[in-house]
Amino acid sequence: MIDTSTDTVVRTVPVGTNPEGVAVACNGKAYVANYGAGTVSVIDTSTDTVVRTVPVGTNPEGVAVACNGKAYVAIRGADTVAVIDTATDTVLGSIAVGRAPFSVAIAPDLKAYVTNRDSDTVSVIDTVTDTVLGSVPAGYTPTWAAVASNGKIYVTNSDAGTVTVLTPFPGIRSFSPASGTALGGTTVTIRGSGFTRATAVGIAGVPAESFTVADDTTITAVTRASQPHTGPVTITTPGGTTTSTASYTYTIEPTTTTLTFSPAAPRCGEKVALTATVASATGPVTSGVVTFLVSGDGPPQTVPVGASGQASVESAGLDTGAHQAIAVYTSNNPGLSGSASDLVGFTVSRASTTTAVTATPNPSTVGQTVTLSATVTPVPPGTGIPTGRVVFTTPGGLEVTAPVQNGQAVVTVGSLPLGTTTVTATYSGDSCFEGSSGTVDTIVNASTATRITATPAVIRLNLSTGQFYIPTLSATLTDRTTDLPIPGQAITFTTTTVLGPLTLGTAVTDAGGTATLTNTTVPPTLITASHYTAAFAGSPGHPPATATASLTYSPI
Repeated sequence: MIDTSTDTVVRTVPVGTNPEGVAVACNGKAYVANYGAGTVSVIDTSTDTVVRTVPVGTNPEGVAVACNGKAYVAIRGADTVAVIDTATDTVLGSIAVGRAPFSVAIAPDLKAYVTNRDSDTVSVIDTVTDTVLGSVPAGYTPTWAAVASNGKIYVTNSDAGTVTVLTPFPGIRSFSPASGTALGGTTVTIRGSGFTRATAVGIAGVPAESFTVADDTTITAVTRASQPHTGPVTITTPGGTTTSTASYTYTIEPTTTTLTFSPAAPRCGEKVALTATVASATGPVTSGVVTFLVSGDGPPQTVPVGASGQASVESAGLDTGAHQAIAVYTSNNPGLSGSASDLVGFTVSRASTTTAVTATPNPSTVGQTVTLSATVTPVPPGTGIPTGRVVFTTPGGLEVTAPVQNGQAVVTVGSLPLGTTTVTATYSGDSCFEGSSGTVDTIVNASTATRITATPAVIRLNLSTGQFYIPTLSATLTDRTTDLPIPGQAITFTTTTVLGPLTLGTAVTDAGGTATLTNTTVPPTLITASHYTAAFAGSPGHPPATATASLTYSPI
């Protein structure tokens, strides 16, 4: 100990072998590194006595004390720095540095600078966390380091004859938050020291999109988009690049997909609009694709997501009944997860129909064939072509069934009652369409005139019986207006002999309007007749008519 007022030695304190470095702590203790003994002697400066000897390792060289209650000793033979608790004078641990650490200097920001003689570097230690922030190059064989009041660090390079001047090394103590989405845009607040002249900030190895130096101890940085991964935070200043011990994680941002459909109550054949909305915590998702699956609607449909975060398709041709739909979002952005909507159920009901009925011709003449047509049409929004059957009925007992083909059922009826008759067409419906009915009033007018055409006949003699007979009497009844045959009417055949009028018989007209008597037995006097008469007495809708034809006797 030297009295600085007289510059004379006032006391000598025995310590360990080859004392090399000494530093005085804020609590008044002096710490001496004993190179040859591998110990540190602790001196009470109030009594100038050694109060403790602390084993630290092979060849302790330089020593420095931080005012946070810790002393740092360069252990040259172990390539480490020993950390001593100055309150208890016990070793807290060791920190690996470069080769042959020689001296330690403590900066005001509580960073320790360790000269590594055989590595030509300076290791920077955060004395708050006792971790190495990084290392910076020095000159050849750096030995002693000292910190100036302006924050610069001066390092002597013993074999180079130079002094290296270092600017303060940045140190990261914490950052928040510890994660953000791979989409980027997360604001990260970094705290530490030596930030004033920061030139670059890295978040998990990715350059920050932007950063702002608030002061020497705080930086705010905005993350850039990246793949999901994990890595440390780095800050670069002219003094070097520091790396955090903690890691920042780029996470995949979850998405949600919701599915809606319209209309709320679809009908058979109606198009159903399906809309998927994809979103994340940051807003609508505008990239990727959505695949729609609808039960009973064939293969899936895949469409891109639009600028509004929505994707839409139309589903058509769905059968009636219950259906389920789902939308599955597939991301093409590594920062976004895929997602799927809930199953959405809806029921397709049968579509309503209308049935229109026509009769052709209308009006018609009694006995005239009439074609009845029923056209079945879906009621919008239902679409498609109905199938099934239509039953045509009238109050008079008509009942005819016809299939619906191409949306229409057609039947032909031989005759409708005279006057006005209401025909009802009832559509039964099918799996897609509901039933319906329609009516048409048909008018059947009476015929204005009828015509009978009689065929010439002959009288024969049956030689085996001796009786006279007429093989065939035939007459055809037609409607003069339509030239159509009139079936189902009675025709009476008569003639006149020398004995007076004689009725030969009555026959009913067939479908061709022809009434026929065959093998009619007649009296011998009939051979005096020269003709016969076919008479129609008339019926509702048809006036009476008569015709004559020759009657010739030809026994053989």
